Amino acid sequence: MFTSVSLMSLLRSLVLDLDLDLELDLELDLELDLELDLDLELELFWSMSAIWILPLPRVARTLVLELCLLLV
Repeated sequence: MFTSVSLMSLLRSLVLDLDLDLELDLELDLELDLELDLDLELELFWSMSAIWILPLPRVARTLVLELCLLLV
């Protein structure tokens, strides 16, 4: 039979374990969300840059692309 002290310690360990699991899950979810958001923003940036870069002459287009590569 459980004493009140052992029951309380068991409950504390369960609560701590639950807190750790929740924190880890939240951190992992946030990291995944951030990575997905960053990937989407980069794709949007590159697709938007292609719209204004196409009408430029070939030399200017090459220079702009080289500058973009230097920034990355």
